[in-house]
Amino acid sequence: MDVYAKIKGGKPSGEIWDAMNVLIDIDQTVQHVYMGPPGMNKEAAAAFRKAFVPALSTDAYKKEAVKVLTYAPEPHEWRKTAKVIAATKHVPARVVKYLKTYIAKHSK
Repeated sequence: MDVYAKIKGGKPSGEIWDAMNVLIDIDQTVQHVYMGPPGMNKEAAAAFRKAFVPALSTDAYKKEAVKVLTYAPEPHEWRKTAKVIAATKHVPARVVKYLKTYIAKHSK
């Protein structure tokens, strides 16, 4: 932010900045999402949730992840992921429009 302010003379703002913030929030939390099917058995979901973060915190997982991905994704507790996914419903329409236009333009 300090470098941006020195170069541009103020804080970043506008639709590009808003879109970047939305994408960073989503990407940093749900980059690697693991979900069960709709209506998943509640006991199975609870067992998965209980084991998920500890499993992804092991040295064995991190070592394998680095081999495959070149880094080990940070596991997030399911409530945080659910909160970020739910927040996508509230992304301002102008940001959604900007992202759709950008994607369409650069997907050709």
